[in-house]
This record gives sequence, structure tokens and C-alpha cells, in this order.
Amino acid sequence: MRMVLIGPPGSGKGTQATLLAEHYRIPRISVSSLLRQAPRGDEGPAGQARAFLDMGQPVPDELILQVLKQRLRQPDTRDGFLLVGFPRTTAQALLLDELLDRLGQPLDLVLLLEGDADHFMERLEGRRICRSCGAAYNIFSNPPRVEGVCDICGSRIRQRGDDNEDTIANRMRVYEQQTASLVQYYKLHGKLHLIDADAVEKQVFGRLCKVLEEYPRTPDQGRAEG
Repeated sequence: MRMVLIGPPGSGKGTQATLLAEHYRIPRISVSSLLRQAPRGDEGPAGQARAFLDMGQPVPDELILQVLKQRLRQPDTRDGFLLVGFPRTTAQALLLDELLDRLGQPLDLVLLLEGDADHFMERLEGRRICRSCGAAYNIFSNPPRVEGVCDICGSRIRQRGDDNEDTIANRMRVYEQQTASLVQYYKLHGKLHLIDADAVEKQVFGRLCKVLEEYPRTPDQGRAEG
């Protein structure tokens, strides 16, 4: 199964992507992670893309596609993959479709997490991370037993710098501007599946799995075992 998972900030797509990849035993491919992990000074596409990031400039779509092509040619993608964070625009979706067609790996479906924007903003504003062990909390839905203190290691928990109201609101606006036509593009191509993400993690995961289990599969697209 070859999939794309998209959704606004706070929709939980990072968490759900990890769960799906583990359950269906396919690689979770994050373009932003591929670019960040590239060694500095590398003269290949990944290194060139990393140079743009280091300068605080957007990476050209063509360069992103070169990095993605290298990743999709690896053996672990033969039984499928899950793309997260890409494409973000219709132009990128067109380039991605062209690449996948050349690789003989056309996209099967696109999963869109949707829900109440205020709820998603609350998730992000309430998010807290332990400075030491990385444990995650939410002061609204999953607070620590002692305010400001990690349940696991006793260290201080903190809010991420970009989880303030102004930054989150701007991220929401950018997402809506970028993805409005992208969503329509995938809808017209019959690949879009809407998932209500206004629920707890387990429920959203169940809804995603239900869509995937009902999706017609070719003989080489086996279901996850266990």
C-alpha cells in the first residue's frame, strides 16, 4: 500500500503515521527528516537540500524529489510506504505523481485527518515535553501528576518554542492556504479519504485502519499479521 497522510497542525498525523507504519510494516517516510539527516557538505541532492535548510531558505521542489527518489528506490519500499509532510501543494503532488509513475509505484490513496481547528490548536498549546526523558504530556487532556514535573523521571517539562498561540495560528493559516487545492486535486483523482481526527489516539487509529482494510488490494499487498 502506497499512501500519503496529511492533516493540519495538531491533528496527530505524526503519531498516527508511526502507528500505521508499525502495524502495516511499511516505512514511514518524512521528507523533512530525510533533509535534516543529510550530512553537511555532501555534494549529492540530500547535501544540497540540507544547505538550503541551514541557510533558512525553502528547498526547491525538484531537489526534494531527487532526495525522495533515492529513498523510494530502497528495497524496503517494495511492499508500500507512508509519506508524511509531503506533498504540501498541488504542484508538489503533480511532481510526486510523475516520479511514482516513473518508478512504477503509483500512489494508492491519500488519508486526510480533519477536525475542529480550535481543538487542534488546544492540543498544540497544551503540549509539554520532558527536558530529560522526552515524555509527552498535555496540560488539558493528559497532565502530569505534579504540575510542571515529569511523572517518569521527575525533571521539568516544558512547552516547545513554536507551540505558542500566534505561531500555531500562523501554521494553521499556511496549512489551509497550501492544502486547499491539494485536497481538491486528490479528491478529483478519487484517492482522498477523510478521517475524523477529533477523537483520542486509539479511536483515530481504528478509523484509519478501517479505511485501509476496506481498500481493494492487489495480490502482492498483503495485510499485516497479528
